[in-house]
Amino acid sequence: LCAGIACFGASAAVAANVTAVAPGCNAVVWDALQAKAQAQVAYDTAVTRELINKPDSVLTLTCFSDAAGVSAKNGGAIFSGDFTTPLQTIMPVTGGGNYNCTQVGNLWNEIITAGIDPGVPYASLNDLMTNAPPAGGGNDFNAGWTSAQSAGIIGGNGSNLYNAVQALKTMQPPALDFSNCKSSSDVLNYALYGTVCP
Repeated sequence: LCAGIACFGASAAVAANVTAVAPGCNAVVWDALQAKAQAQVAYDTAVTRELINKPDSVLTLTCFSDAAGVSAKNGGAIFSGDFTTPLQTIMPVTGGGNYNCTQVGNLWNEIITAGIDPGVPYASLNDLMTNAPPAGGGNDFNAGWTSAQSAGIIGGNGSNLYNAVQALKTMQPPALDFSNCKSSSDVLNYALYGTVCP
């Protein structure tokens, strides 16, 4: 019991001497970081759209039309005959009894060679803050860029990124007064906990 009281008393004394933690960064800085992250995601999405032509459906990767053709021909033979012609009224059927699917391999080859795709320009922060996409973008890249502009993420005056960066320019860092510091530890402590993060 005595040891517990001693430990509690010591920890209470240490806690009383700990400097209060700074309340955190200025909200303007947070807004700028958030807007920059959103702009980077929008740019990365535009790049991905240019590099990888995603199929309209996952079924495309399985060559579903070929598989349906095989099923219509061979499955129909079990019953009254080939179902390929009736199935054509519902969906375009290919294959007709043959199944040679190369869609996954084609997509993989596209991903491998996408690094040399000429339709993916590098975008600087200045590009992200203007209305025009960087030169050299392909159709898919420009469509992704336009979509991000329409959402107000990137672009000129009025976009999230532009407004956040402009607000950041008006900030003044807090004045630091180290006159009461007597050691390097005091300087660090004051810089870390004595002011709000600029």
